[in-house]
Amino acid sequence: MSWAMRFHLPKTVEAIVTRRDVEGIDVACENGLTPLQWTIEQGETQIVRQLCTRDDVDVNRLNSAGQTPLYHAVQIADEKVKAIATTLLASPHVDVNYIHTDTHLSALLIATQSNCITLVQRLCERPDLNPNCKTKDGVSAFNIAVKEGWTAIVLELLSRRDIDTALASTADIDAIQEAFQKGYVDILRAILDKTNLGPALVNFLDISVDHDKYDVLELFISRDLGGAIHTHSHFSVDKLAPLLTIDSAVNLLLADLPIQVSGNTVVEQESNSKMWAKCLDARTPLPHNLRRNVVEVIINHATFNRCRKAAARKLALSTDEQGRIVLQITDASSRAFINEFLFFGGRYDISDPPIHISATAVVVSAYDHGLFKQVFDEHKSELDRLDRSAAVKCLASLGRPPETVAKMEGQFLADNAMNVSEAEFLIFCSQYFHETSAIAMKFMRHEVEYLREIKSRETLDSQFVVGMLPALTQAEFAAAASSSVVLPGGVAMADCPHVLVMPAADRSLEDIFLKEKLDDNKIRAMMHDIATALHHVHAQNMIHGDLKKLNVLRVNHRLQLTDMDAATMLGQSVGAKFSSGVLPPEMFYKLKDNNDMALYEAHWTSSRGTEAWRKLKPRGEGYVVRSWCEGSTSSLPFTLQKAAVALDAWAFGCMLYQLYSESELVPTDRSQDVEDEAIARAATWTDAELKTRIQRRVSNALARDLIESLLVVDPENRMNMTQVLGHAYFHVDAGTVNGIVLQKLEHLEQTLASGLQAVATRLDEVVDLSKETLNQVAKTKEDVLRGIFQATEVHAADVVCAFALQFTRSNAAS
Repeated sequence: MSWAMRFHLPKTVEAIVTRRDVEGIDVACENGLTPLQWTIEQGETQIVRQLCTRDDVDVNRLNSAGQTPLYHAVQIADEKVKAIATTLLASPHVDVNYIHTDTHLSALLIATQSNCITLVQRLCERPDLNPNCKTKDGVSAFNIAVKEGWTAIVLELLSRRDIDTALASTADIDAIQEAFQKGYVDILRAILDKTNLGPALVNFLDISVDHDKYDVLELFISRDLGGAIHTHSHFSVDKLAPLLTIDSAVNLLLADLPIQVSGNTVVEQESNSKMWAKCLDARTPLPHNLRRNVVEVIINHATFNRCRKAAARKLALSTDEQGRIVLQITDASSRAFINEFLFFGGRYDISDPPIHISATAVVVSAYDHGLFKQVFDEHKSELDRLDRSAAVKCLASLGRPPETVAKMEGQFLADNAMNVSEAEFLIFCSQYFHETSAIAMKFMRHEVEYLREIKSRETLDSQFVVGMLPALTQAEFAAAASSSVVLPGGVAMADCPHVLVMPAADRSLEDIFLKEKLDDNKIRAMMHDIATALHHVHAQNMIHGDLKKLNVLRVNHRLQLTDMDAATMLGQSVGAKFSSGVLPPEMFYKLKDNNDMALYEAHWTSSRGTEAWRKLKPRGEGYVVRSWCEGSTSSLPFTLQKAAVALDAWAFGCMLYQLYSESELVPTDRSQDVEDEAIARAATWTDAELKTRIQRRVSNALARDLIESLLVVDPENRMNMTQVLGHAYFHVDAGTVNGIVLQKLEHLEQTLASGLQAVATRLDEVVDLSKETLNQVAKTKEDVLRGIFQATEVHAADVVCAFALQFTRSNAAS
């Protein structure tokens, strides 16, 4: 056998091995190799297999280098030789755990170092394998595979239930740190899948951030093992975003929402890092459609089962680090989902009770979350961009005064001179025009009144009459209102399907009157705004028809007219809509007999039993307003009045009278309809009675004169708005006022000067007196001490008397 091996005669060796009668076969040759080890080096797989089956061959016999056949095969670099090791492993007698005394390596450690997955697999199939053997430095095969990034070997080792993955040694920690540092995602995923190391590995996430291995970070966040990594100083949402999945995105956001649930209440979470806003920002590079899907999952999360609507609202209206509203900076798909979930018509956020309810309309305040996008869509180019001209038109259509548009134009177009995208425009609007999305919505019952108001505004300037904002079409409003939606306060939208959308006002004149301190100058300025607005309306051959404090709003620091559904062209019949408390006497009629009553009630048959009938029904001694029902064919017992500017002039006079007298001309209800007991007075005023009332209640002479020129029974004698604006009340002599002010200032200056001089004189006197007094006291002290030293025999009582006498004389002298 040795001879055959020495001369490399494998056929001879094979012939000898197959002979069972040959003894002493397991003898080492002169180079120290046994036949088994020699055939391993020669790559003779068949001979190795035959030798392993012989009982007289020690499969674990050491060669002169202290190596077992398996160890010898594994450590040879030749792949053919290593393949023979799998043949050796078929023998149950082969020692798979032998550790070389010099190298302190086992077959598993060598196979792992060589990244020989086939051999590692065969070794791991052996139930007697110790997978946790370590080098002299305490490094295990698992450590090696993890540190080198050999995923297949890691998976194979993890298939062993007896593998030790505990982070108990420096080698363990070094290997894991290397995996995080180099981003071995598959290995870390395998460890998370096969072990319970997840919570412990969270402590290594900082390494991934520091080395920009965000795919590792995404893996852990997807397993809800992100911890507070989003608070890391170097954490970047933009780097993580492209890698996010629905699971990791949801987990990331749930860990840092701007809200929290306390009982059934949603409250703001102050300690958050704005992750929600950043992820919802359309500029954050999330995968396609992921943002919208994440929004849906978050809003429908079990956390918000009892307060889903409130939670969605707060999430939508939360802000980013620049104060921009999430709903405005997110992408179109996400915005559409939120809008449909939260808002009327998919864009109108109505949460407060109505600010006004009447028989014909309901007015609510709201936020329009589709306004900016609609404005963009109406002015964009075919390339979905805005040039300078279109951008300026967009700003103007948002209801801003011209000077504000000019100011904002400079800010808006500074960096985007000719090419503004939808996202850029929405972000800009959210940042600079937040308050513009605050609107007023007027839900109207009757189409004819709605159409009248729409038509009346066509020729009116939004500087004087509250303008209309871009909104849904009436078909879209009707579809939204047809649902079972109920406005706050219990009013069904389906009953009021006609909707006007206008800029929100600061206050109505009614609120200003009740809540603000008014003086002559403020009243004059407000009434000048109103007179100017009426003059503009009248110049369009139209009257307002229902001028009262509730229908005057302060918008952008200027009073404007609103509620134009009673507006009527000059010469047309007036009175279809009214507030009787501000109507002139010619608008009232007293029913003469039962025939009049029958005609009147027949005309209003469709309104009997409704809320409107309360203001239409005869009151007092049969007084009614000369009103009429549009569409009714039956006659009336009176002739209708024609629209004339005198009607608005009377209402203007009533308004000015109340601002100065702080009382109404006639008592009215909350809608400013005259009370039953006062309707006769409203219908039968005389000029003398009016003058007496005005003289008694209005102290400002100019205001009194103007009111007396407006509250005149004969409409032909009432001032028009041109005359009103020219009245001395609005043109107080500035020179006279300035002279009076200067005189008062001079008098005040003289008074202050004389007062200061008197104070200075007194102070000088006090100083002089104080100096003299101190001198006298010092002289008295000297006299007393001299007396004490000169007459030491004097009794104490005598000394006191002498001191008192001397002190009294000194004071008298001073």
